[in-house]
Amino acid sequence: MMDFRTSVFFLCTTVTILSTLCAIAGFIPVVSLTFPLLRFHIQRSYRIAFFSACLAFIYRIGYTLKKLTQGGGGEGVTSQEQMRKELNAVMSSNGFQLTMFSMMLAFYSRPIIIALFPICVPALYQWFTIVHKIFHSEDGKSLYTKVGMSRIFSFLQKKMHVAMSLSALMEIVILVVVVLEAVKRRSLGKMFAYVMWLRSRYQCEDNTVFRIKYTYYNTGYYHKEAWKSLNQNLFAPLTSKVPVLQRLSDTIATAFTQPRRRGL
Repeated sequence: MMDFRTSVFFLCTTVTILSTLCAIAGFIPVVSLTFPLLRFHIQRSYRIAFFSACLAFIYRIGYTLKKLTQGGGGEGVTSQEQMRKELNAVMSSNGFQLTMFSMMLAFYSRPIIIALFPICVPALYQWFTIVHKIFHSEDGKSLYTKVGMSRIFSFLQKKMHVAMSLSALMEIVILVVVVLEAVKRRSLGKMFAYVMWLRSRYQCEDNTVFRIKYTYYNTGYYHKEAWKSLNQNLFAPLTSKVPVLQRLSDTIATAFTQPRRRGL
């Protein structure tokens, strides 16, 4: 049986996964022609996926803050400093950052389907973790184990670093869409906000999302590796031939990667 907390995460991640599948299906011509409702409700499915993930992130933040409040003690400066440190940790967590991501992208002018990847991947891992914990049996007699779900779970765990690397890459690729949209609409506000958000992801040291822990590394590591790969395979071959572009690229890279002052 699931406790209340597990039930919340199971419900939210289930809705996130199903809504993501419906939104993607709506973009596939063969599927959308067969099931026209999927095409008509792409925007709704897209937003529901973000909102359900957001609910789980906010719930996690909420009970973390409740734990801090109950354990505060009010013992002068030391406890206040500890509280400030813990609040800063919450604000630089994956949950808080992905909540900001969800709010930015859910209300975008049009659905950006690849934006669902960074929330659907951790949702899938959380969903499988809950299901595996409930239905897996060591003796192999449960239906869950017999149909091979345990093997799928093990495979996903082994490939988690690949999934998180792809998520980081998708978060960066979305910037291209945001920039093009900003130029088209002559509005730089969202673009600036997204760049600042990507910068926070680059510096994120959190290795948990929802209630799962990464098998390797943290979010910042995956973003650094993604940027490094893009630089080696895409940016460097272009900028190395043009000194002005190289200097501009170095300036932007320095500003982007420089650790910013944290704190309330």
